[in-house]
Amino acid sequence: MKALMSAVEKLLEGPRVRYEGVMGIYYYVDDVEHTVHALRGLGPLEIVVKSPVPHHTIEMALGQGPSVVRWVTAVGAFLGATGGFSLCIWSMFSWPLVVGARS
Repeated sequence: MKALMSAVEKLLEGPRVRYEGVMGIYYYVDDVEHTVHALRGLGPLEIVVKSPVPHHTIEMALGQGPSVVRWVTAVGAFLGATGGFSLCIWSMFSWPLVVGARS
């Protein structure tokens, strides 16, 4: 039983990951922005910033452009609305609603 439990624990641990780099914890967004600007001045480095909320100043300091998500969402909304209205119009002409005895 002990061997089974140790095997299960090994499987649950997963592979060991080796991280390389430097981690900093900042309390103020301005400090993060100044640090990112300083690191970008050193050369082509891969800089990753993790934040619980988005900050536009950090995005500008990292040099990130606008996201493609807004365009994909707009195209999906347009196609969905067009498809919905087209389906209603097509079904109206395919199966007309007969009101009264005259045609």
